[in-house]
Amino acid sequence: MYNIVLRYSKAWFEQAVSMGTMQIVLEDARLITLVLQENLDLRQLLKNPVVPNLQKQEILQEIFAKHWHAGTQEFIHLLLQAGRIELLGEICRAYEKAYFKHEGIVEVQITSAVALLEDNKERINLALQKNGFSKMQTSYQIDSSLIGGFVIGIAGKQLNQSVKHKLKEIEKQIKN
Repeated sequence: MYNIVLRYSKAWFEQAVSMGTMQIVLEDARLITLVLQENLDLRQLLKNPVVPNLQKQEILQEIFAKHWHAGTQEFIHLLLQAGRIELLGEICRAYEKAYFKHEGIVEVQITSAVALLEDNKERINLALQKNGFSKMQTSYQIDSSLIGGFVIGIAGKQLNQSVKHKLKEIEKQIKN
């Protein structure tokens, strides 16, 4: 299924590049992703093979028509015709990744024990910029099990400055 998602997202991205609408379509993809994340009923409807594609199209039109670009609307129609509309959320996420790669944007995931203050976020972003990450898409999560500190994930690598991690390191040293 992953290869199918990549093929469709690549085609959508290439269409947006050729039309000069990459940014607009990115916003469409993010909106669709957000709505699908927050609406279980819509996700189930799109996956339901009993619901006719025409009905799915009408529902999507009613929700998004005022918000999305004509190219996005054409792409959604293509997915419906191909019977792949249930992959819409995954395709939208893959489109965003393709956009980031094209634009040289690195995804950064910062997890902390408590919500970070804006000042702390700015300091972390400045430190990352000084280390060569000039274009970033940063997302923040809270994980109280970290006890304190933070974990930064960038391109499959991780910098773990959490208290939990440091306690585990101390525990390993004591056991050895």
